[in-house]
Amino acid sequence: MRITLLLLFGQTLGTVTLLFLFPADAFTRIPHSPAREGQYIVKNLMLVSAGIALGATVRSQEEKAQ
Repeated sequence: MRITLLLLFGQTLGTVTLLFLFPADAFTRIPHSPAREGQYIVKNLMLVSAGIALGATVRSQEEKAQ
């Protein structure tokens, strides 16, 4: 699970760089109206937040086992 979460974060870092390198392509009105590329980035940020929640539960289960 930890390796999967690490890979998820690495992939997301690559995706989020679009916001910093090409913000005009990601948003039609910065930051209120995302273009199609911006919508994909927002979706990936939601996936990362779900990954953080999963990572928190994995860590607490390992602490309970010890």
